[in-house]
Parts: sequence; C-alpha cells; structure tokens
Amino acid sequence: MSEATAVDDACLHAGLLWELGWLAAAAGEYGGASQRLEEARQIYAELGMIARVMETDALLAKCALGQGRPENARICASQVWSYLQEHGAAAMDEAVPTYLTIAEVFEEL
Repeated sequence: MSEATAVDDACLHAGLLWELGWLAAAAGEYGGASQRLEEARQIYAELGMIARVMETDALLAKCALGQGRPENARICASQVWSYLQEHGAAAMDEAVPTYLTIAEVFEEL
C-alpha cells in the first residue's frame, strides 16, 4: 500500500485494496473485506472505472450475505448482473470470478 501512496497511483491503491478485500472475503472475514472493498469501490468510481466498480460490487454482495444482509446482497448482485447483461465482461479484469461470485450469491439467496 505504501508503494501506491508513494507514487500517488490511485488505481494501484484501489487494486491493492480490492485484492486485500478479495482475500478477506475468501477467508470469511466479511467485515474487513467490506471495508477494503468499499474504499476500492469509491476510488474506482472516482476514476470512472465502472467495470471495476461492478467487480467490487460482486464481492460486496458476497460480503453482505456473509454479514446476514441478504437484501443488500440481492441489490448488489442484481446491479452487477444487469451491467453484465448490458455491457458484457470485456472491460473487466476479473470477469470469471465476478460471474462465479454472482452465481454463488444468487444460489444462496
């Protein structure tokens, strides 16, 4: 993280936050994951990186489920699914994990 701050690279900083959030979510640490992912989402939104926002929202949906907030999970997952239907995954860095995460969320709902 300090490297991203030192070189003043917001995209790199968001990417590192996203990776840390992804790892925390995979470990079932949904509170910490959500915090990092929300930070990453804000940076991606400010940079206009909508595909990355959607990838982040998919993970936030998973975290919402893990935190016992199914309605939040449904909202996030539905927004991501709508984006994917309209725009596809061409601009995504993490297309396959995004599809899989959304599928898992819908399955658990």
